[in-house]
Amino acid sequence: MIFSVEKFELNVYGSAPELYPAQIFFCELILEDGKRLCVEKRPFPYDSGWGRNPSTALYDARYAAPVAIDIIWYSFVEDQFYSLQAELPKETIKRLLSEKTNLSGKPVQKYEEVLVGMAPYGGLAIWFYGAGITMTEGAWLQAEPIDVDWEDFIEHDYSEKKYKKDEYLKINFMDDCKEAYDNFLKNGLPDRMLYEQYMQKFNYKISPEFLIKTTVGAEMEIRYYSGAFTGAGADAYKFLTSSYNMQAKPERIYISWKQNDIQYWGEFSINNEVIKTFSQIYGDNTSKEADIIIKIGDMDAFNKSDAFLNGETYYSIDAADEGFCLYLSDGSHSINIPTEEIRIGQRRK
Repeated sequence: MIFSVEKFELNVYGSAPELYPAQIFFCELILEDGKRLCVEKRPFPYDSGWGRNPSTALYDARYAAPVAIDIIWYSFVEDQFYSLQAELPKETIKRLLSEKTNLSGKPVQKYEEVLVGMAPYGGLAIWFYGAGITMTEGAWLQAEPIDVDWEDFIEHDYSEKKYKKDEYLKINFMDDCKEAYDNFLKNGLPDRMLYEQYMQKFNYKISPEFLIKTTVGAEMEIRYYSGAFTGAGADAYKFLTSSYNMQAKPERIYISWKQNDIQYWGEFSINNEVIKTFSQIYGDNTSKEADIIIKIGDMDAFNKSDAFLNGETYYSIDAADEGFCLYLSDGSHSINIPTEEIRIGQRRK
């Protein structure tokens, strides 16, 4: 008896943090029908950012759902190869690939790209990405160190010249990834648990608090330290503010609102010290309910600011002075969420 296997639009890419670049030696996704799909190998490192897609190329092809992965990659900052052969969460992946969204009034596949994320110390993330709309985690796995002969690695490299190791590292790490190399010389390796902490999820919702009570929230988008991000818009605002959900720590929160018939937006860039903030509130109980409170002050003063009068698109503020801030609360305790920057803008008609 021949069983048909459902096929999906599928494009596959690699990804690595900007400060911790990686290079794929070998990577295949094993599909439900037994076929294998190679992940793109490039002649230069992956360093586009954690959860960032380094390619804009799309291929018109349909494949069965991935059910396992076989990968070996090289971590430049550690000078270490990692290997993993593992099953993937089949039901979760098929559910994600089966989800639909509306595009120009037509239902289309919501997630059509798979990103394979290579972290320091062998952490491996699998994300599912939806045409710039949203990205969610599919799996978080752990690879093991492995010894690979450098000549074998170079033999499979796409470069025309087969470099010796010191030459290869000079070109691909010290020069092409200079920021990562300089950071390594200055700060060394990251904390061993850093990306484990980035991927951890907590049960919370977003609770905007507007100083002017007639203010109405409009849209929201969150990019998480896990590399995932939500879609932007009114549906995201409703979802993120109406119910508690297991989510990673936020890296950036965008929110828009209307006050006195004028549209405004705010962008809160969050420091990774937020790891400590969540630890203080949640402890070991990541499933308990908590709220990220977004305080939004009176916008009338901003209408008269030099920045807006001169036609600037946004205004950077000092949260302590302007009454805009974030904090995490479980009902009993509240702790300020550290921000790198807060930008407030006015929607131009």
